[in-house]
This record gives sequence, structure tokens and C-alpha cells, in this order.
Amino acid sequence: MSAKLYVIYGPMYAGKTTELLRYKRRADIARKKTALFKPVIDDRYSREDVVTHDGISHKAFLVLDAKDIENILADNNFAFTDIFIDEVQFFGPEIVQLLYGLVLDGINVYAAGLNTDFRGVPFDNVAQLLVRAHHPIRLTAVCSKCGSYDAIMTQRLINGKPAKLSDPIIVVGGQEMYEARCLECHEIGVDGE
Repeated sequence: MSAKLYVIYGPMYAGKTTELLRYKRRADIARKKTALFKPVIDDRYSREDVVTHDGISHKAFLVLDAKDIENILADNNFAFTDIFIDEVQFFGPEIVQLLYGLVLDGINVYAAGLNTDFRGVPFDNVAQLLVRAHHPIRLTAVCSKCGSYDAIMTQRLINGKPAKLSDPIIVVGGQEMYEARCLECHEIGVDGE
């Protein structure tokens, strides 16, 4: 059986991390040798654990970049059968080649990440992984404004107003700054207002 690349993607609050941990639990039950990684930039709920918005947590390797992941795998003689990466959008472009290379080397890879930034622009890492994915898993959320089940966008709010195009793209935060929105309810602030 050949290895597979699973990419779990969607907006904030769609359950990406929950789904990632569900797949990890299945692999653990099957007695696979697993490793869970999280980027150092994501310190919202815990520095060392991957934590869902519902409070489910699991110990993880804290890594800065793809090289850190590769070093941890090498230190373990690449003995893992299944690896899990949360918040893949926070890694540099080299993560794509590393993860795809691991699949070619026989390791199942599960990566979870945001589909787009607050402006609606796809995260390149996630887009690059999706075109290589054996199993793309698209999740949607409930729109915080109209209540539809079709929220595919991540809305960033600054002091209750939509973030502007000129605002920084990467800002780690939670419910105090982000909402899930459907396409119709998603807004981008206007520079100069």
C-alpha cells in the first residue's frame, strides 16, 4: 500500500485541527508510529500542544520550519509511518517539497491549514499541497454573520471593523480577532477609512 497525502483545509472554526487529531487517533489505534508537529508561531492556546478551539489537546513537536521537521524525522531514523502537521500555512515554501517527498518515501502525511488569508487570497503552501493531495478534505464553518453553513472565508476584525488590504497578512489570533464568514458576508476594509 502506497503512502498518501491528506490535506485538510478551510476557514477558521471549520474544525481542521479537530479533523487532524481524529486522523491521528485512528493511526494511533492502528498502532502506527506517528508524530504531530505544530509551528512555533502558533501559541494561542498552548506552546507545546496542538489544541482545538474546543479545548482538545495533544502533545506535539514544536518546530520553526521544514528543516526542524526533517531533523526530528532524521533523529528518529524516519521510522514514522504517519505524520501530522497543524497550521501548515505558517511554514515557508520548502514545506511543500518536504511533505511531498515524505509521501514518496512511504510516509502518510496529514496537513491541516487555512484555505485563504483574511483578504481571500489562497495560502501558497496549502494550494501547492492541494494539487498534490490524494485526499483533499474541504471543511466549511458556520457564518458568524448570517448563520449559513457555507462559510469558506476567514474574516479578520480590528476593533470590530474588517481588516484592510494594507494590514499584515499573518497575525495569530482567535475569536477576539477572527470569524468564519460566507462569501456574501465576508468584508475587507478600505484603506484610508
